[in-house]
Formats: sequence, structure tokens, C-alpha cells
Amino acid sequence: MASESEMLDDKIFEFLNDEIRGGRVLVKPKRVSTGDVIIGEIHSLLGEYFNATMVRRGLARWAPSEAPDDRDLAEAQKTAKLEQLGVWNPTVRQLLVGKLRDDYEVHSPSEESAKAASSEERDDYSVFADPELNPELK
Repeated sequence: MASESEMLDDKIFEFLNDEIRGGRVLVKPKRVSTGDVIIGEIHSLLGEYFNATMVRRGLARWAPSEAPDDRDLAEAQKTAKLEQLGVWNPTVRQLLVGKLRDDYEVHSPSEESAKAASSEERDDYSVFADPELNPELK
């Protein structure tokens, strides 16, 4: 039998497959994070804000540091927390915390491997970032 955490993963993939895969979306890049991850908004052509939809369903969390002025995400997270959906379900939260702790203990890098990883070259995705939206690129 699948755990609540695995069922949540299935719901996330189901949402992405049903709502986004193979379809056309509008992506509004905001910035490129230090981990070379593009941070941005994803909208359907009809205007649905997928970021907020995922947060509202508890399939993702809003990090105020990433989008401090995004009221749609703030409201979506408030709703998901109140209804204890997805990541806000107490059982799922407990499973996730335990999994994160176990993963850290098993996979925590040694000091030497951490130094080596930080000195490795990374692909540069900053060319995809809009300097107007990403002040550190100016």
C-alpha cells in the first residue's frame, strides 16, 4: 500500500500530466536562483495561474522569500493550510519530515566532497533570465 507521501507524489504528477503536459503555457521568468533554477510563473493560455493552483491543492508550498508580493500564492497557501491539503496534511507532513531527516543522514556530504562540488563548474542558465526581473544580473 502506498504511503500518503507517495500518494501526494502521484497527485503532483497527475496534475502536471493532466494540466500542463503537451499543452501550451505562458512562462514568466522572474529570476535564476543560485542553483541554476529558473524561478517564474506558469499560466495557461486561458489565464489560470498554475503556481497558485498547485499551492491551493497542497501540491506545492509558497516561499515568501521567492515571491514576497504574490497575493495569489499567499491566499492559496492559506486555503491549503486551513483545509490541511497535501503537504499541509498532518500525516503527510510527519512523513516528509522523517524522510528529509533520513535522507540527510544517509546522503549528507562529507566535508571534502562538499568542497569539491562547490568548486565544480556549473552550466550557466543566466542567459535565460531577464535582467529587469533579476536585479543581480544588472
